[in-house]
Amino acid sequence: MLVAALSTPFIFQVEDLQRKLECANKEQEALIDIFSEERARRDLEEDGLRNKLKHLFLADPNNLFNLFPLWQEASATIQDLLEQLNTAKKGRKV
Repeated sequence: MLVAALSTPFIFQVEDLQRKLECANKEQEALIDIFSEERARRDLEEDGLRNKLKHLFLADPNNLFNLFPLWQEASATIQDLLEQLNTAKKGRKV
């Protein structure tokens, strides 16, 4: 009887810890999905920019002035991604 009375709180603690672990695993999976989606979006954006660059050179390899707008766009995209990363890092620390 004493053993059963003592083990009951431990069972509740174990069950509580199992629920917390399941919750943490779900949160981790959700974060992995978010980062995977962001990586796929970034890769798609990068491929698009590479194709633009390739087509600019194929259209007129001697015209380097065509690169400036592409450079500006790439720079803006990089800046935007860095800001998103910093925002995500700040949100995670809170």
